[in-house]
Amino acid sequence: MANVAVQPPPKRPKIESGLVSERYLRIERVDNFADVIAPKIVFVGAAQSFCPIGGVKIILQQVAMLRSAGFNAYMISTSGFPVWLDDDFVRGNARVIIDHAVPIRPNDAVVLPEGTLDRVLNQAKHWPWTKVLSAMNIVGLRNHPNRKTNWDDVGFNAKLALSEFLHTATRDEFGWNDVTVVPPTVSENVFYPSSGPKDNTVVDSGRKNPPAHKALRVLFDADKDTFDGFTWIYLENRSEYFVADHLRRTTMAVCIGGVEEFGLPPLEAMASGAIPCGYPGAHGPDEFVSSDNGIWSKTDEPEDIFAAMKKAAQMRPKSQRHKKLLAARQSTAARYRSAVAAEKLVEFWSEHAPRTRNL
Repeated sequence: MANVAVQPPPKRPKIESGLVSERYLRIERVDNFADVIAPKIVFVGAAQSFCPIGGVKIILQQVAMLRSAGFNAYMISTSGFPVWLDDDFVRGNARVIIDHAVPIRPNDAVVLPEGTLDRVLNQAKHWPWTKVLSAMNIVGLRNHPNRKTNWDDVGFNAKLALSEFLHTATRDEFGWNDVTVVPPTVSENVFYPSSGPKDNTVVDSGRKNPPAHKALRVLFDADKDTFDGFTWIYLENRSEYFVADHLRRTTMAVCIGGVEEFGLPPLEAMASGAIPCGYPGAHGPDEFVSSDNGIWSKTDEPEDIFAAMKKAAQMRPKSQRHKKLLAARQSTAARYRSAVAAEKLVEFWSEHAPRTRNL
């Protein structure tokens, strides 16, 4: 057994504000924890994941599901296990290797993200082990000054994508017909509805479109007829528990999306019983957004999003429209529970790296 530093999830502190910056961040080195000699799957994660990043969450969900199914899987990241991630299933099963010097052997598999640069890709051309490309962003797949290597020259054994949009986009732009779609998971341990009363709150995360977020706050503050007595809660850089708790209790979850390869926030709002409204984003959300499961605007213009917010605020909780929205939201979220993704992951890795599984 080689000595490799691995970080189990740090103890979760109780913080009322939910601000990630208040969580105690440290890296604990635990030797002899990772079985790096046995065949393994190594996902290369973001170099820095101190703030909530959807891609890092998705990787750790996949690592946790694979490990619970008997695969020897890890994410490698110098920033350690994210303090903002609260899903008990992920924290209990996922493992993060925080050393770069991890021995990779022929029976191993390495999963590279679309942000991998030329230096690594040129080395990867000669790797004897299984190489898998994980595509989460179509823009990142395109050539840019720091990466000019042709993906096809690397010799990937397989490719993963997180949405039908990416599956179609990679086929159209790169001619790839061998991409397997494994959708993200809405954590059922974190995002679930409550039968309790709703608060007069509006929650949102406007990171993708700060100008629209700012304009919406102005419109919100000015409309006393509709939103008098409402409180606006900003969810950016908050812990998962904080986000989920407010989604369960809020009147509405405002979506201010951009160009999305998938778009988890609207789904997490649906799973939590909130009314998602506004603009879910372009492209990715098309596979799960419908007129039945939210009050959507057709554009990301603040006036259009605000009109959707007003409709959500004026909806009567016991109306037929509200009941139909709730049923559609729960039905949509159910398609993205962990069992769906786990089945596809097990099938994929049983084919491409069977020796990494201990049955």
